[in-house]
Amino acid sequence: MITFAEVKCYNCENSFPVYWNNWEKNLPIRCPFCIASFNEKFTEMLKHSLGTVNELNKELRSRHSDGSHDLF
Repeated sequence: MITFAEVKCYNCENSFPVYWNNWEKNLPIRCPFCIASFNEKFTEMLKHSLGTVNELNKELRSRHSDGSHDLF
């Protein structure tokens, strides 16, 4: 599973993915279609959110491989 967020830019109405893996390569987070960019606060909030989802994905895969849960 790849953890990512699909970000919609309301300046140009386009969407683009921001991936958890290789987080540093995503910085600074900018719309590839226009000049809009995340500020530091929102970058940290997105980083925290993606990290949380990544941990959830890891736990779901682990429990599934143990045979104790279905895979989502």
